[in-house]
Amino acid sequence: MIRELVVRAAKSRAVQFVVVGAVLAALAPAQREDRKITIAGANVDDARIDDEVLAREAVRIGLGTDEPVVRARLAERMRSALAQSLPPPRIEEAELDRALAEEIGRAPERMRLAVWFVSRERSGAATIAETLAREVREAKRSEPSLLSGARGAEPPEREVRADRGAGRGHGDRPPIPDDTTWTEASLASVVGPHAAEAAAKTPVGAVSDPVASAWGFWIFAPLERRPALASEVRADAAARLARERSAADIAKAVRRLRSSYDIDVRAPRVDPDRSPARDRAPTEGATN
Repeated sequence: MIRELVVRAAKSRAVQFVVVGAVLAALAPAQREDRKITIAGANVDDARIDDEVLAREAVRIGLGTDEPVVRARLAERMRSALAQSLPPPRIEEAELDRALAEEIGRAPERMRLAVWFVSRERSGAATIAETLAREVREAKRSEPSLLSGARGAEPPEREVRADRGAGRGHGDRPPIPDDTTWTEASLASVVGPHAAEAAAKTPVGAVSDPVASAWGFWIFAPLERRPALASEVRADAAARLARERSAADIAKAVRRLRSSYDIDVRAPRVDPDRSPARDRAPTEGATN
């Protein structure tokens, strides 16, 4: 009757943490049936043993069945159940400060950009983009402060002529947010990796050549490059620290589960009297 209630509770997500908490507690002698696990194979490591223990425990409390297709996922399901049952990791301020310093060191460079764009839908878009890039450079030479503003640069107020003067007009409004601080990865997610790489490689104050993308042609003028600020990576540092602490807590819980099982690892038996040379067939012309 008690086992029936435990199995029913284990199948309910709302009370799953209670069941897993009970598993981690000291197991009563009456519940210690079939606590032996035999693993046969070469190079059996701790990860393999942990998976076997977790799969067995998941079957025992009713999180799955022992069918091969289901059992293959039981260890991960049990880890997830353990993670839900454990209290949130407690992080001290000093630990967060250390993690924050590490995160700043590993975080990608930030950049602010002046951006011009010419849509592919325009006739002669490539030529318009080339002309626009040339006029931005000319405007910068005549007015060096053009690209030094905190909010980016405006396109030069001159006509941009297309092929043979048949079309004219400035670039189109870039389909990305204005006055944004980017990393190369975040920029790539909206303009594509090739264009983002070009923006990242263009020196501050310089103007890139037009870069083609699926949407159109981009021209970048980096205004600033700097390391990440603490305020920009604090959440990432806290999340990474929480993941590491949670992983350590789960590993500790798995060790406690392992201690409740009698684990027998059996490596394949090797006959010392046999060698690869003895198993090879005789070559032609070999004599006795």
